[in-house]
Amino acid sequence: MSTYRITTHGIYSSQPAAAGRSANSAYDVADAAVRIHEAWWLWPNTCLMRYPGRGNAMMMHVIPAGPDRTLETYDFYLEDAEPNAAEAEAIRYIDEVLQPEDVGLVESVQRGMRTPAFTSGRLVCDPAGGGVSEHGVHHFQSLLLEAYRRHTAIAERSEVPASGRAGGDRAAGREESTTALGGRDALSAPARPGRLEPIVGFSSPLTTTEVLDEDRG
Repeated sequence: MSTYRITTHGIYSSQPAAAGRSANSAYDVADAAVRIHEAWWLWPNTCLMRYPGRGNAMMMHVIPAGPDRTLETYDFYLEDAEPNAAEAEAIRYIDEVLQPEDVGLVESVQRGMRTPAFTSGRLVCDPAGGGVSEHGVHHFQSLLLEAYRRHTAIAERSEVPASGRAGGDRAAGREESTTALGGRDALSAPARPGRLEPIVGFSSPLTTTEVLDEDRG
């Protein structure tokens, strides 16, 4: 985790980490050509990854299947049509060890959030963007909030008679293009690690609702 970094960029975030330089208890990386583990989360629900080993790529889709259910799909892209022994072991590890661990953690958090004791939580922010920081979660929440706001604004405009919109469409369009965080454009301006403004009046079933600004604590 010491080499893990999370950086946000408009509608995606990147998560590189040095890997494949020492013995790996998960699978063999002795002859790895890829020495950097990288992940790119692309709004709204796509993740591109590569793992230590030969040249490879993996695409994950996170598909909402209900208020309390999520479907994940994986596609692996390798140098050859058939995986070698190390790649087959890596795929087995991801499928049988890594993902069950992650799913178990997420399900445990969701059970805790459904208890009466939980009202809202805080996100951990490391100004350096380290692997324990949750500013990537804040970035995703901000994009989600902006999408909700745009959808709501469009729906409200569609209900107004055309005569009532005269001269106001252009101004409304400018308002829709701004994000919740300081009026920045969600498609171009990155969310700054360590400078997280509170999200007020927003509730997601999958994430916490209160964001901690490092200046406050």
